[in-house]
Amino acid sequence: MPLNKTTMLDLSTAHLSAATRVWMDKAADEDGPISIMKREEGFFVSSVHGKAENAGMAKLPADLAHVLRFASLNDVPYVLFDRDAEIQDELPVYEDNGMPRDRAYFGAEHDPLRSFPMPLYGGETVIFAVGPGIIPDDELRIREERILEDGDYIAPDGLWLTVGSDAAVRVKLTEENDVVVNIYPLGRESGDPIDGVAVEADLLAEARRAPEAATEPDNSPF
Repeated sequence: MPLNKTTMLDLSTAHLSAATRVWMDKAADEDGPISIMKREEGFFVSSVHGKAENAGMAKLPADLAHVLRFASLNDVPYVLFDRDAEIQDELPVYEDNGMPRDRAYFGAEHDPLRSFPMPLYGGETVIFAVGPGIIPDDELRIREERILEDGDYIAPDGLWLTVGSDAAVRVKLTEENDVVVNIYPLGRESGDPIDGVAVEADLLAEARRAPEAATEPDNSPF
């Protein structure tokens, strides 16, 4: 019987503001809006609370909500915050005074250094974080690159491909089971595609049901 494995995002606690770490410490001991396992080195929490449809996300500190959304969009079910873990480049890093270490992360297009009031146990403070939903989903998904040989592959929901040295190709399956293929200039995948094609699910199903065309024998002497 195969092992029943799962995945976990191992993150530095520096991705949480000092105020949020205090909030999580208290929430782990009391009946908080989410279940948090407190450890000497940090915290353990499910990324399910970062899903857009989860109403509980609105009750979380904005910096924690952003990290959980990042994990959820990358299909990682759990996050381990550890004071000794490495920094994840795609996430904000906080100093102990609560301010982001690198303000460049909060680019102007993402509403930089937006402040959020945050209730603490016994008071209230302000933290700076990425606004919920400000960064599009595709920009938070990390493309893990692997070199593939020319061959047949199965991608149940879709995939990104870098083809040659100039093109990025996105193949995805929509909720209606249509297949969409978009082509982007490499490195500019967050913009609009330069070309693409969409094939409806009904057309694909009809083509699969159609009998294969008979092949005429080749009687050529050459």
